[in-house]
Amino acid sequence: MSAANTEDWKELQQKLSDAFTTDGIIGKRVGHILDAEARYGEFVETNFRGVGLLSHAFQEFYMDTIELAAAGWEEQGRDPTPATYTEVWLWHLANFRSVRAVDILFHNGYPMDGLTRLRHLKESALLLGGMLSGLTNYTKLKAWETPDGQQTAAPTDQRRRREIMAEERRVLGLMIRAESGIPSDDLDELRIWESFFNMEVHGALLTQVLEHGPTVLGRDTMSVAPKPRNDSIGMFMNRMCEVAWMLHRTLPILQLSDRRFDSSWEQKWTLLDENFLAMEQSLADLGKEIGNVLIRFIEEKLPFDHQACFDTHVRA
Repeated sequence: MSAANTEDWKELQQKLSDAFTTDGIIGKRVGHILDAEARYGEFVETNFRGVGLLSHAFQEFYMDTIELAAAGWEEQGRDPTPATYTEVWLWHLANFRSVRAVDILFHNGYPMDGLTRLRHLKESALLLGGMLSGLTNYTKLKAWETPDGQQTAAPTDQRRRREIMAEERRVLGLMIRAESGIPSDDLDELRIWESFFNMEVHGALLTQVLEHGPTVLGRDTMSVAPKPRNDSIGMFMNRMCEVAWMLHRTLPILQLSDRRFDSSWEQKWTLLDENFLAMEQSLADLGKEIGNVLIRFIEEKLPFDHQACFDTHVRA
């Protein structure tokens, strides 16, 4: 950048600062939004403690599992680990960070924005489940190189990207869609369930209806800042627990048959699994058929428990 351009840029920045500074603070008027976000998180923790407890416990367990797996291979060196194990560990690490991003969005007042990221986690859990079930392998789903390190394509290769997307569609079809063998009535319920995620990704329709709809209908005053609304909070928390349960079923993949996690980990895994089941059963007990359907679906398509491990379930 030339000196003249540098001076022009500094002048533009100064004008921007002058235009948006109040009492010496740039963007001060956004402060009330930050306050509203903090109040939203307090409202959630106070009024939805049961579901919040399950969510926080799962996140801690997810983090602990990732760290246990890393400690295991660091102790023995990385060479003895099976092909693609490290890559699957990284996949789970990326998922954990997405779980945290979703939780941060929710606790700051943006539950439907969190739902968009939950769609990614839902499909990630299903793809991991498909891999555990032997429907696919890591190389087909993710890799730009073969297990022995031979590069097959650059990340910018559009042909390879299309192959990966086609494999994802095939596996998702076998797990939860038309080719899954799921009874038609259950499949209809699952289509509606998946549509909730898609409605928010494409056009933010749930945000418009659940968050802004009351204002449009004259039932609430307009607010740019987030406001707690039980309908959107309830929908988000149900979907969050369901997707978390699906991810939870895939966590044993981070064990190796000769490097299993200890009995404390097994007990916590089982306790969380029982709580996820109880949470979904409570939804079914309210007359929500999707609760019964998801229980059957997870037991059939993600039937893994704490005894599963990477080298007995996963092909490179």
